[in-house]
Amino acid sequence: MEALENDYPAVRHFLGEEGFYGLIARYVDAHPSRSYTLNRLGDHLPDYIAKQTDLAKHEFLHDLARLELAVTTVFDDEETPVLTAERVAAVAPDAWERARLKPIAALRLLSFHYPVSDYLGAVDEENPFPRIRKQDTWVVVYRNKFYLHRLSLPRPAFDLLNRLINGATVGEALQSLHGGRAVSQKKLFGWFRDWMAAGLFQSIEHGNGLIPEPVGLLHAQLDQCRHSGVCRLS
Repeated sequence: MEALENDYPAVRHFLGEEGFYGLIARYVDAHPSRSYTLNRLGDHLPDYIAKQTDLAKHEFLHDLARLELAVTTVFDDEETPVLTAERVAAVAPDAWERARLKPIAALRLLSFHYPVSDYLGAVDEENPFPRIRKQDTWVVVYRNKFYLHRLSLPRPAFDLLNRLINGATVGEALQSLHGGRAVSQKKLFGWFRDWMAAGLFQSIEHGNGLIPEPVGLLHAQLDQCRHSGVCRLS
């Protein structure tokens, strides 16, 4: 019980002690531990909750459990090197269109139908409790220097980051974004700046090729910001 309490504090908070213990007792009967360690005992809890339609707000609970599972998984993932500013600066501007950004291992990108990251934050006393109602949200969970973080994203940023971490080149990812939603250069710059500062990527793979103006401009602005500390956006 204690292992699952530690892994799912927000689910426990929502259900209360009695409701949580009852759920966990049924879950452990259905998914007994088959390992010498209890570290991954709760890996099937989100799927189990999804089938418990008698639970109050079970769709919200399913999302909440998915988020908490991602947090525990990222916590246990291997530590990988983080992309440095020097490595970014070493990439020639005309190579960025074909560049691929390899994400760190300790990263999960998730979409939800409820504001579960805000709810988890409220349990941790980071913010007020949100209203529990349907609201599409997008979150990246990651670990940097052994500290866990959650970053909420707007839908276009989620789509862009999802394309990048799934192997699209920078040019391909930006092209798909421009084809679907209008996003200002300022927002694009801010997203890339924040993701680089957060350490979401570990390396760059790149080849030869011409770079479209939006990518080249973004690179130039990132370079200017990094070296001068002043970010001027056009």
